[in-house]
Amino acid sequence: MISLKQIFKVRNLTATLLMLVLVLHVQGQDNNDAARNKRVATTSGGWVSGGIYTSHISVGNNGISTLLTATDGQTEYKGNFGFIIPLIEQVEPNQAPIAVTASKSVLYKLGEALRLNGFDPDGDEIDFVITQAPASGELTASGTNKGRYTFTPNSDLTPGTGYADVLKFKVVEVNGEKLESEEASLPFTFNVPDEPHEITNMSIGNATETSKSFDLTLTDARFNALYTVKLSYIDLTDPLLPKTISIISEDFALSSFTKGENTLTTSIGVTQAEHPYLFSASQVVIISEVITPKTGYSDDEVFVLENEASGSGGAIRNLDADTNLFSELDHDTKTFANQTSEDGLFFSYAAEKQTPENTPVAVNLYALELGDFDISTATVAITTDPTKGSVTDPVLVKTSDNLLQWTAFYTPVGDVGYDDSFEFTVTSASRQTSVTSTATVQVVDVNDAPTLASIDNQLINEDETGTVTLSFGDVDNEVTLTATSSKPGKVAVSVADGKVTLTPVADYTGTVSISVLLEEVG
Repeated sequence: MISLKQIFKVRNLTATLLMLVLVLHVQGQDNNDAARNKRVATTSGGWVSGGIYTSHISVGNNGISTLLTATDGQTEYKGNFGFIIPLIEQVEPNQAPIAVTASKSVLYKLGEALRLNGFDPDGDEIDFVITQAPASGELTASGTNKGRYTFTPNSDLTPGTGYADVLKFKVVEVNGEKLESEEASLPFTFNVPDEPHEITNMSIGNATETSKSFDLTLTDARFNALYTVKLSYIDLTDPLLPKTISIISEDFALSSFTKGENTLTTSIGVTQAEHPYLFSASQVVIISEVITPKTGYSDDEVFVLENEASGSGGAIRNLDADTNLFSELDHDTKTFANQTSEDGLFFSYAAEKQTPENTPVAVNLYALELGDFDISTATVAITTDPTKGSVTDPVLVKTSDNLLQWTAFYTPVGDVGYDDSFEFTVTSASRQTSVTSTATVQVVDVNDAPTLASIDNQLINEDETGTVTLSFGDVDNEVTLTATSSKPGKVAVSVADGKVTLTPVADYTGTVSISVLLEEVG
């Protein structure tokens, strides 16, 4: 008979794969052995007191019997005696369990179970013993199935970086002689998942009449190796042509930040020669955005710079205050693209967002009033839905008399990357005016690992061929299937059209390990 037991399923980082290792036990059928029915006879003779004896011993299926003949030279005595014994079957020695080393490093997805592979040729109950734990994290037993472990990376590892590790183990018998296998290893690679970060504060650092620095702080539960920082402001030097001016849009290595327990702060310098409006205007709207380029998370926040008369100092204010962010401004009639009121002093906007596929993202929607109107009671509505994903109704999260922020959650669809957008409209009751803007979302494509379903137990007879139909797939790439046998000279294995074929040699009985590998092409 052939018994197939699924041992584990794993993945590789550079060539993503899944592997199922099966235990194959081939047992011969019961046969009548003519040799067991033959009688084995022996004769013997010797002296007894006062005479001579002879005997005849027969061995058969049901035991042993003896015919004894004795004589004293004058009288002959005959008799027989016997007893029944069971057939003595040859008992095979107990075999040690087998631990199977993975043929390739596998990709481990955090939260799932690492599956160790091993079996006992005699079918005895087994358990797994870790002989060397991973160096970059901790193992915890997962569920009730033996040989299943959850891996938790160390807290100092950064997202978006591939890490390699290995664990070693043995398979031991639970009962009886408690034999153990040789040591095996499971090499694996993993990525640390990222979590959304949040811009929490901006302040003025060193300041003179000709230069100043903005200290930008964000919180992040797990630090990334790289952040993209964008800082810009709205220049109203020409009231008829408001412009958004970029201060910086660069990648910052983790080492360039000042680290707190879960905060990062970086300093961004500006000069009067490059950005005179930041020194001459009494108030300036500053837009900040921080992106993790490897994982696609982003956050944006609006601040207001209030300059001192000399332009050398000042303060930063944000939406957490329930007061006017701006003093009364004296502007002529102006326009601001197609997002403003007629006088150009009331407009809405949203920073572009990035998110990994299958990961919802918060999109911040803003309304800004630079004139004398109070927009604290303004409302917002989604007026054109996304073409691919979906978006929730916006919720007001921060408010003041002249700057509002709503948050809407965008949910991607499918397992591919794409660009999407939706329109929202802000209505000011005090102005009796509505302005419409477009929010853009970039969904970042993530390579999904292939899937290979578990295999139910299978039964075939000696000298027969077994076939197992596999269930597998990959949404991103083409895949290849291969299978190997631990005893190719005893049981051959092949894969074609999604099926595994097992072919034992004639009259073979025994135990074989079969490995099935699913791997992405390229």
